[in-house]
Amino acid sequence: MTRATEGSWTPILAIGPDVWLGLRDDSLALGDRIAPKRDVDVTNPVGLLPCLERPYRDVVDELNVREAELGLRPGELLGRVPLGALPRLAVDIRMDHWALRALEWLPDIASKEEAERLLTLVVDAEWASQHTRHVASRMRGKHSVS
Repeated sequence: MTRATEGSWTPILAIGPDVWLGLRDDSLALGDRIAPKRDVDVTNPVGLLPCLERPYRDVVDELNVREAELGLRPGELLGRVPLGALPRLAVDIRMDHWALRALEWLPDIASKEEAERLLTLVVDAEWASQHTRHVASRMRGKHSVS
């Protein structure tokens, strides 16, 4: 595939040292600073899980800065990037590392009901480490839905 057939490429969020989330025409893709490499499935955005390694506010702030640089409406990039799907996805894939990182995002991103549901799944998860289950249990106790 040549650069000309790839369409436009605009990096919008650093995912890792050499990995960027960006806009390829009207869709999301992962790539480097120069070109997209693969599309992001917004219904299953596994490639965005590394965002969980940063505080949610930092990710949002980076998107807001990029919006301003690109002259986009406030909230436009945040509305296109499926950050809200990441905590549930992290629990669904049953990997302790991602589940623990997702717990850190719950207060900022999930409704009380969704947070309670995910916390319960982690507390009861045989695949999760004792540490992760304990963190989820403590959080569930502090923020339980009445």
